[in-house]
Amino acid sequence: FIEAFIALLANTLARSPRFQTKKTIGEFLHIILQGEATLFRQNIQALYSIDPDTLRPAAAPTSTAKLMAAFLERIAYGTSYLDQITVVSVAEGVYLHWASSLIAEGLVPSTEPDGLDPHQKLFWLWIVPLHASPEFSDTINSIITEFNVAWEAATEGERCQARSVMAEMLDLEWAFTNDVPQGMS
Repeated sequence: FIEAFIALLANTLARSPRFQTKKTIGEFLHIILQGEATLFRQNIQALYSIDPDTLRPAAAPTSTAKLMAAFLERIAYGTSYLDQITVVSVAEGVYLHWASSLIAEGLVPSTEPDGLDPHQKLFWLWIVPLHASPEFSDTINSIITEFNVAWEAATEGERCQARSVMAEMLDLEWAFTNDVPQGMS
C-alpha cells in the first residue's frame, strides 16, 4: 500500500492552502520515495524473491494490505483536505511515537549494531533512520501542527468526518500490525 500512501501525500500536498506546508509535505514525500518505499521494494525482492509490483494484484481482496491501500486511495482522491492531513498526521505520529519508544526503552539501539541478519537489519533501518530520526520528528511535528490549523478552521461536520476517518485508519493500522502478508512469513 506504499503507492497509495504516496498518492495520499501527493494529493495532500496539492490541496494544502499554505506554502510552508506544501514544502514540508513535499520533503516528506521525497523521504518516503527515497527511503521507505525504496527500502521495502529492495528488501521484498532480496529477502523473499518476490517482485514488489506483483504483491498488490496478488493479494486477497480482503487482505489488510489491500484494505489499507483502498482506504488510502479513497482518502487521497475522494475526501477533504482535513481528512487527508488527519490520516497523514495520525498515521505518521503513531509511527514516530512507536519508534521513539522502542529506542527510549532500549529495545532498539539508536546506532546500527554489528551482526544483524537481513531481517533484523531491515527492521532496524525501518525504525531508526526512517521513523525515529530528528528530521522525521521535525517533519511529523510540522504536519501535526498543520492538522491542528486545519482542525481549528473546520466546521463541526468536517470534524465529525475526520474523526470517522481517523478511527477507520487506526483500525486498519492495528490490523496491519497484527497481520503478516501472505508469503512473507
